[in-house]
Amino acid sequence: MKSFFKSLPIFLISVVVVVLMVANRNSVILSLNPLQYELVVPLYLVFFMGLFFGLILSTILLLTRKLQTQVNLHRANKENIRLRKQLIALEKEFDTKTDAHLAGTNLIEDKAPLKKHLVKNF
Repeated sequence: MKSFFKSLPIFLISVVVVVLMVANRNSVILSLNPLQYELVVPLYLVFFMGLFFGLILSTILLLTRKLQTQVNLHRANKENIRLRKQLIALEKEFDTKTDAHLAGTNLIEDKAPLKKHLVKNF
């Protein structure tokens, strides 16, 4: 049943295309003025050539936009990795400086007297 509903729009579009082709069988002159060429083609062919070139152009524009998005995503991921590495390095540097500072004030070795003082006064 799902495949029927998926193929129904394609069928309807095909019916519209065939009706347009039958209704517009008259020939028209397609002139390319700067080149001074003239082509005699059916009207429906001109219509479908316009649709075809429009689809090609929109596909190219969509692909370039998608490519630009991928490039921006790749740059953002590289920046994210760089910043994470920088954060890890800064955390290590902070830990070493904090440990050195605490060792200089003897708070690391003298934690027991500090705890007794806090418990007594609390």
